[in-house]
Amino acid sequence: MHPKCKEARNDEGKKPGEIFIETHQELMKDGEKWLKETAGTFAIVGVLVITVMFAAVFTVPGSYNQESGVPIFINEKAFTVFIVADIISLHASIITVLAYADIQTSRYTEIDFLLRLPDKVRSGLRSLSLSLVFMMVAFCAAFAIVLQKSKVYHSLFVAVAILTSAPFVLLLPIRFPVEVYQFMASNPISVRQDYAGRIFSDLYDRTLLSFRV
Repeated sequence: MHPKCKEARNDEGKKPGEIFIETHQELMKDGEKWLKETAGTFAIVGVLVITVMFAAVFTVPGSYNQESGVPIFINEKAFTVFIVADIISLHASIITVLAYADIQTSRYTEIDFLLRLPDKVRSGLRSLSLSLVFMMVAFCAAFAIVLQKSKVYHSLFVAVAILTSAPFVLLLPIRFPVEVYQFMASNPISVRQDYAGRIFSDLYDRTLLSFRV
């Protein structure tokens, strides 16, 4: 839109932006209701992950040495993976809760709906997904520590690793084109017209079409 058109007024003396806000009041109310419900739900999930991962630090696999108080499997590589994954999952969940708490306290103005709120929803969802991924990594590491001396350890570990990673592997082809398309749409320096941009735009359209079918 040309800058002069933004300042133009109709017969009632209203600018295009003012008319747009007036005609979309109901949509903004519906969007505010949906955002609050979504943010509340995801925040609860984030709090649950925080509770689980915080407790996991004090209930490490194999317990502690009664004399020194040091974890029994502290020298195991799987134990290091468990601790690192636990810490990353915990911090990602905290970021999730903070992001959705910020949404709950938003003013829900038209400017917030344009950039701030969509960015908060996406960032919260990404951090929540990251926390869930590393929670499953911590689970697999704990599973490996507990059953490392079992005769069927390798078979069980492979089966558990496949089952825990299956949901994320299945969702990756769906979410990746959407995330890339949203990034390009919100990027000031748009690359949607080049070859890569057209590819991801086509993938995004096919993803939406698959859901409609």
